[in-house]
Amino acid sequence: MECGDSQQRLYARLHNATVTVNKLPIQAPIAANGKIPPNFPSTKGEFEHLTKERYEALLKAYNLPIKGDTSAKREALREFICLTPAV
Repeated sequence: MECGDSQQRLYARLHNATVTVNKLPIQAPIAANGKIPPNFPSTKGEFEHLTKERYEALLKAYNLPIKGDTSAKREALREFICLTPAV
């Protein structure tokens, strides 16, 4: 998946690709229904520590496959929202 696959999601993804510090805010790309998913994490640090259920809910909101362990779900969502890797 490319970071710019949807014009509507591009701004949030470009922003997220620049976030390197856990305290910095991240932006939610719009979901499949055209809205921001509820309970989207506000910072990179919060994203890194979501529960398995929150990762699953966000993957579902973006119509992404829900498979693997918590780490795999985190990485799938990270790739989709173009968030920089954990340090």
